Amino acid sequence: MIDGRFLAFVGVAALLIVIPGPDMALVAASAVAGGRRAAFAAARGIGVGIAVWGAAVGLGVAAVMQASPVLFTALRLVGGAYLVHLGVRQLRARQGAALRPRAGSPFVQGLVGNLLNPKAAVIFLTIVPQFLRAGDPATRILAMTGAFEVMILLWLHLFGIGIARLGGVLARRLRVATGVVLIALGVRLAVARA
Repeated sequence: MIDGRFLAFVGVAALLIVIPGPDMALVAASAVAGGRRAAFAAARGIGVGIAVWGAAVGLGVAAVMQASPVLFTALRLVGGAYLVHLGVRQLRARQGAALRPRAGSPFVQGLVGNLLNPKAAVIFLTIVPQFLRAGDPATRILAMTGAFEVMILLWLHLFGIGIARLGGVLARRLRVATGVVLIALGVRLAVARA
């Protein structure tokens, strides 16, 4: 199972994972708001979202969604609006206690943010097939999705630790920066072409 194609996929996936985007912005916002534990909860929510997208791709649901421009556009607009909402909430939050998330909300924000991002499905629809051949067993897709899952969770946890450590020193600046980034990513997602 672990061959040159699998290792090449791992390399490409690692590059995609460390490129800043909505997942990293959500983890950063959670780390600033609630520290390391909130960042970890957001990362786990994102991980569950990715597992759902991986399963959807395996079942062909994501291909149907991508083939329907109306459905893809609707998901893109809702996802963009959700990120803008989170960014505005981040900017409006007052220092200290007002930043504390409700129980479970970082997990939910990570999950919903990932599920409403059609680009997550597109990554699995465009990247994974590049490393598959006709006749490959279904376990290969599972192994590739599992590798992606492990790498993104590891990266987001490490990223969350780093932001949480900075949070005490630069909390207000980080809060404003993550709010602006979430809004920008939401607008970009909403206006992007499929």
